[in-house]
Amino acid sequence: MLRGQLKLAFSGGKLPPPSRGLNQYHVLWAWLFIKSVGHTLCAEIQKIILGRSYRLYDDEERQIFHDDGGHDRAGCPGVCGKAARIAAEIILREQEKGA
Repeated sequence: MLRGQLKLAFSGGKLPPPSRGLNQYHVLWAWLFIKSVGHTLCAEIQKIILGRSYRLYDDEERQIFHDDGGHDRAGCPGVCGKAARIAAEIILREQEKGA
């Protein structure tokens, strides 16, 4: 459901309304994350950042992923940092509104 909502958001350029099981914060976080990173799926994020996706369950592919910078600051740790930063900004903004 979320991916469908986000597809609509990007086709129309506006944030979709929350629905079944998703509140406004889930939708906002995902929209901001996609705007920042380009996708929510790891394989697609790998393609964006590293130029290809990797089968991390395969020992050789996992080593290539590591050698290609998957665990460098600009790789997965950077993406996780962006996700955490977006969530923190949403939380802090809401706390400021309630204060």
